[in-house]
Amino acid sequence: MTVSSEQEPADQRVEAGDAVGRLTRERDVALEAVGREQRRTVALTELAHEVAGARQVTDLARVVAAALPGVLSCDAAAVWLWDPELGEIRAAGTAGLTPEPHDALVALSVKPSETPELADLLTRREPLLLNA
Repeated sequence: MTVSSEQEPADQRVEAGDAVGRLTRERDVALEAVGREQRRTVALTELAHEVAGARQVTDLARVVAAALPGVLSCDAAAVWLWDPELGEIRAAGTAGLTPEPHDALVALSVKPSETPELADLLTRREPLLLNA
């Protein structure tokens, strides 16, 4: 901040106050980012411990779904598994859903023949994140 000899002391105080306000906002944003990363690190560490204890694929899906909101900073998550015998996917684990949407989701099955997007997803073999 450059202050000319012609500036009034009140103007200088306003400029100084503005500068302090900007620095405070920048500090708050940086502290929030650090906190977010710390929460993500804790969630990933907990996930690693839980994954080590999972004995079946369905247990693993539930563990991963439960950890996703903390890792990805999202409100809800679902992990779907492919059933090769039935040729469909089903939600094997969810997090952040109330009972009614959870029950509806786990009762749902999706076949690639009915959903071209699923066929594309299975061909690409990459994770899919949906933003609502």
